[in-house]
Amino acid sequence: MHTFNGKFIDFFYSYSFLLVLFISVFVFYLIYSLSSSSFFYADGLDASKLEVYWTVIPGMILFFLSIPSLVSLYLQDKIGHYLYSGLFHISGRQWYWEIKDDIHNYVSNSVMLNDIKGYLLRNLSVSDSVYICVNTINRFICSSKDVIHSFCIPEFGVKVDCIAGRLNTVNSLPMSSGVYYGQCSEVCGLNHSYMPFVVTVLPENSYLNLFTSILSPSDPIGEVSDKKSG
Repeated sequence: MHTFNGKFIDFFYSYSFLLVLFISVFVFYLIYSLSSSSFFYADGLDASKLEVYWTVIPGMILFFLSIPSLVSLYLQDKIGHYLYSGLFHISGRQWYWEIKDDIHNYVSNSVMLNDIKGYLLRNLSVSDSVYICVNTINRFICSSKDVIHSFCIPEFGVKVDCIAGRLNTVNSLPMSSGVYYGQCSEVCGLNHSYMPFVVTVLPENSYLNLFTSILSPSDPIGEVSDKKSG
């Protein structure tokens, strides 16, 4: 993954996998050693210490698993809670996204098959991408105008439900530039599969040039909004 939260999720996955692998090897070793041994351990039928061990040790394992999980949830909720450089309002509709940022409002529609060009991807390319700067904290405020949708960008480690009448927030800190694709992850009707979402992460210089061109007097904010919404 390419965000701070995403890298921590990757670490948590590897950490959990190694812990589960160690437990599995240890348990199978005990099963093999006991089943292949010709001796019978009589104290195993009634051993207070053994009962304490198999109660305390699994509890400690769950405790060590809970620490990175809670830290990951905390980072997703609190990173950039007060300091963020980009604020985006995402509203899900059947079957497209309405996006509002600090400059303008626009609609993100899926590019259908007959509009596909050589550099576009079927069911993933959109009419308007969201542009953010690398190594900056961005906040997405998600809601819905009709049924339940789900705003999901797998490479960011981001997935949040969009519910009518409720605002759900998620923060993201991209650490590498590129084009990242997401889709609605909640079945929302007939054209659910035609709700992609694209985030383009730009280097700082490219982002500043884009931002300057949008705010230039030759292309006022009102005209940009009309172009985007059209």
